[in-house]
Amino acid sequence: MSAGVAAAVERRAEGRRVPGAMETPRLEVPGVVVLQVVDVSDHGLCCRVATPLAPGRAGTVRVGSARAAVRRSAQVVRCEVCRLSADSVEYYAAWRLERGWLAAP
Repeated sequence: MSAGVAAAVERRAEGRRVPGAMETPRLEVPGVVVLQVVDVSDHGLCCRVATPLAPGRAGTVRVGSARAAVRRSAQVVRCEVCRLSADSVEYYAAWRLERGWLAAP
């Protein structure tokens, strides 16, 4: 991901929405257990994960329906603890997409 894209798109300033059942993104990152997609914006998503993720880590986000799927390269921009219990720790991880959801593949 180029520095220009990173500087131009700040997900915290974008409107967010809870994804509908047909548009729920699926993260495909080896070793990462995604518990829930919290919200999506035009250029990224926030999810609850079971392991901490270092900012800069790359992955692939897959969004699709029964007819078609689109894959987007993504990068972790923030990760913070969202829940502590005696048995586990959960994290919010924010991912920025290299290109927005609607960009041509």
